[in-house]
Amino acid sequence: MKLSKQAIKEFKEIYQEEFGIDIPYKEANELGLNLLNLFKIIYQPISKGEKMKKETRARIYTELKALKKAIKENCKDCDPEHIGCGFNCPLEPWKPKRHR
Repeated sequence: MKLSKQAIKEFKEIYQEEFGIDIPYKEANELGLNLLNLFKIIYQPISKGEKMKKETRARIYTELKALKKAIKENCKDCDPEHIGCGFNCPLEPWKPKRHR
């Protein structure tokens, strides 16, 4: 891969602005190529499978957050934090009934 003279000139200007150092043309070319190669390595398109996994995780997280909120709102009487309330909770039908 080869950088154009214009790209190297722009890289030199950006480097000067960011670091306050005027680097030689040859060094700017080398650093610019290294930067492009780094981006080629780290910037890969997300596969369809990975995208679906990410979307599924986000949806599950949103649903769990909503469920947690519903539990807190509906179980304020038995336990404000809803940690092992054990009472006849409508959101936890598997728990046994207990008297208060």
